[in-house]
Amino acid sequence: MHKSLPLAFLVVAMSLVSCAKDVQEVAQEVGLIPSGCGSDGARLQATIGETSYCAGAQILATGDGSSAIITGIDFAGNTLVLQLDSLSTGMPPSKYLC
Repeated sequence: MHKSLPLAFLVVAMSLVSCAKDVQEVAQEVGLIPSGCGSDGARLQATIGETSYCAGAQILATGDGSSAIITGIDFAGNTLVLQLDSLSTGMPPSKYLC
């Protein structure tokens, strides 16, 4: 019995992972979660190489007026964390403008 316990755990874990995308698609179809990435004013989206990321599950932002940390979590539990060391108002330097 004890030898088959790790195998049973592995089978259950693989089943949950394989169903994660199906659950997300069903939730989008019935309108529980948006079908796109986030919503206006609440979107954390990135493309790294050929991989895209969308923090559709939760976005958290914390700041003290001079710095900020932004954390995004997708439906699979993956996270993206941005740390902004300094914040200011005004126009960016011309080298950053298109």
